[in-house]
Amino acid sequence: MPGFESMGNENGFRFWYASDLAKLLGYETFASFFQAVNKAMTACNALGIAIMDNFAEEMRQVDGKMIRDYRLSRFACYMSAMNGEVRKPMVALAQSYFVKLAEACQIYLEQAEGIERVQIRAEISDRERSLSGVAKYSGA
Repeated sequence: MPGFESMGNENGFRFWYASDLAKLLGYETFASFFQAVNKAMTACNALGIAIMDNFAEEMRQVDGKMIRDYRLSRFACYMSAMNGEVRKPMVALAQSYFVKLAEACQIYLEQAEGIERVQIRAEISDRERSLSGVAKYSGA
């Protein structure tokens, strides 16, 4: 999704401001995007996912006004986009982007698990050979 990664901020962890994400997704006001953020928080709560770890509320100045904003984790951005207005072209693009990102992560994890299984099998085989040698040496 063009512009998403460059909007990220660092403060001990990577985050995106909800108000910036709202603009990127084509919302005219942050208030209209807040419905998607609120739905995302509700979904996280229902799933037992820590809201404070993903949606950190803060007051910040935007365009000369103090607004209530949120620092969103990548996961919170994903959840907010998934709960956005799909009629907006940029929301649809964001949903596609996050689905592809999730699929890539899933493939990576599956490959990592496969590599780990092969390594464990090799260790077991080595130990079995060692154990077999010890048993043969002791006459068992």
